[in-house]
Amino acid sequence: MSDQFDVWFEGLRGQRPPAPFAPPEAVRRRGRQRAHRQAVSAGVAVLAVTGLGAGGAVTLLDRPGPEPAPPPAATATAVPTRIAGDWLLTVGDLAGTGWEPTGNELIEGEWYWDGAQPWCPEFRIADYPSVRQRRDLRAASWTRPGEALPERVDEVVELFEPGVGTGNLADVRRYVETCSRRPAPADEVAPTYYRIEATGIAGDESLLLRVEQYMFDQDDEIVRAGEFHHVAVVRVGDAVATIIYRAGGDVREVAQRAAGRLG
Repeated sequence: MSDQFDVWFEGLRGQRPPAPFAPPEAVRRRGRQRAHRQAVSAGVAVLAVTGLGAGGAVTLLDRPGPEPAPPPAATATAVPTRIAGDWLLTVGDLAGTGWEPTGNELIEGEWYWDGAQPWCPEFRIADYPSVRQRRDLRAASWTRPGEALPERVDEVVELFEPGVGTGNLADVRRYVETCSRRPAPADEVAPTYYRIEATGIAGDESLLLRVEQYMFDQDDEIVRAGEFHHVAVVRVGDAVATIIYRAGGDVREVAQRAAGRLG
């Protein structure tokens, strides 16, 4: 067998190789490139598995990767379910000095307007749906000495279910249309007359009402009970402030301060 190998090797002596052998440095460079490609391939496979678990594949090629995910949306502000104490007016919001907090009996029925005209025969609380969707109610009152009668400011703040606030202003308008009237000769009860003097004075929506109340005198004649006063109704979102204003100064300024506290 060794003689046969000697014959084969003898025939190869003197023949040129089919291609020149690469120098040692080139061989080592190719080895490093091969190892690098294998390492990158292994890394892509690992990151792709991890990326799929997070919702997408990640590549380390020269091609640009996917756009970064946008930051999570900010958490929506919680809808309030109660009226905060600083939503109501304070002495500092009223015109002038000398105001003192006082007790109040503003809500005689289910709604301020229910007690404002208790003898309106056409009034039915069921016709005012926003009242049934009220979340909270708070009231405050202030007085100060006056030359003839003490001046007085009352405020009722109501918070309604989301989207119901604008319906409450519609209910106030409906009440005014239904129950406002001047006295007539055959009246057995003294009425109240409301007139809308202005709208849009403050907040998202508002009404300014002139109010004339009537009473029976000693001769059973219906006469006006003192001077007229104003009521401002201001809505900010689903909060509504009703300000009963029997005082000097500009009620519009107070209404704007009330709107600022609601908003």
